[in-house]
Amino acid sequence: MAITDRWHKSRPAPDEPRCRQHNLVPTPQHGQGDRWQVRYRDDAGAQRKKSFPKKDGKDPNTCASAFDAKIREQVNTDTYIDPAAGRIAFRQYAEQWRIDQLHHRPSTARQAESRLRLWVYPVIGDRQMSTIRRSDVQRVVTQAAAELAPSTVEVVHTYIASVFKAALIDRVIPSNPCVKIKLPEKSSAKVVPLTVKQVGHIAERVGARYRAMVPATGLRSGELRGLTIDHLSPALHLRSDVPPKRAVLRIDRQLEGVDERSEPVFGPVKTPAADRSVPVPGPVAVMLADHLATYSPGSAGLVFTTAAGTPVGRSRAGHIWRDAVDGMGLRQRAGWHDLRHHHASVLISEGLSVRAVADRLGHEDPAETLRTYAHLMPSDEERAVAATEEALKDVI
Repeated sequence: MAITDRWHKSRPAPDEPRCRQHNLVPTPQHGQGDRWQVRYRDDAGAQRKKSFPKKDGKDPNTCASAFDAKIREQVNTDTYIDPAAGRIAFRQYAEQWRIDQLHHRPSTARQAESRLRLWVYPVIGDRQMSTIRRSDVQRVVTQAAAELAPSTVEVVHTYIASVFKAALIDRVIPSNPCVKIKLPEKSSAKVVPLTVKQVGHIAERVGARYRAMVPATGLRSGELRGLTIDHLSPALHLRSDVPPKRAVLRIDRQLEGVDERSEPVFGPVKTPAADRSVPVPGPVAVMLADHLATYSPGSAGLVFTTAAGTPVGRSRAGHIWRDAVDGMGLRQRAGWHDLRHHHASVLISEGLSVRAVADRLGHEDPAETLRTYAHLMPSDEERAVAATEEALKDVI
């Protein structure tokens, strides 16, 4: 690093004329721009330079010597950040970040793209990374919260924070503005499962083609819509007149979407714990077998398809559900997932352990099962009193 005088030559010839102001030999830049220039190399080895009006002083923004000392310290402590790096627009950096992510499922990649495009870029997309402050991030969150559910707002914030975290690691910015961001409070409303009667009404109203999707299997929507005949044991589509006593559904993937040729796009299950085998009783097995006898398997052997034989995509599944429950007075945002809650409530009412329910549903952590369904579990208060009384009967 070095501080040079842009206005005067460092090695003039003896006979060169001197300027009247400084009594030094002037350069062609004499009197133009700031006089003192600091030249240095950044952490990548690139040559950098910056000019200042003063040589000596304490302010690194106006004094060459102070800036020189600051840069030396940053380079020596490996904390140097190139000011030019932070001039990149948030949208440009975030798009590169998004493309570089190793998404496990296509739906996750699509979600990241849409959340950033719809809720983040309109607010800070064109801003330089280095100019974005905590208040700017809070504004994105506040505006999104006016139209989105709290859980979705949290997802939007997670994407913003991840982009800035990557920028911090890449030394694009000196600090992460995603600090102390106030997120909307999540509803503490407890799960209210569908009743057996309600499930019966849905089964009647959903239509013959989709009736077999309703029985209690506890599958996630994508798992159910992605079920294929080679994942049924026994092979229910080859059933003769002997009704199956039970069946096992092998769940190791889910339907992610439908491609441009109307072919199914499969992806991995939500978590490792969701990779499981789900036994179902005879009546459900018979319903599935009857369904396959009436409706031929679709592409890739899909058990459930549309009337055109194409996969039941997420949007189509939503339409089917809304048409079936119209006028039933169900809670807002009800969907196929409510059948999963119903199935869990049935298992709990029959006294299955939290571990057993978690395994059946494919929960990664039984604590998740407990948090979601604890209020449905029967009270053990009377049993606790009776057990204590029995234990102490010979003592008291």
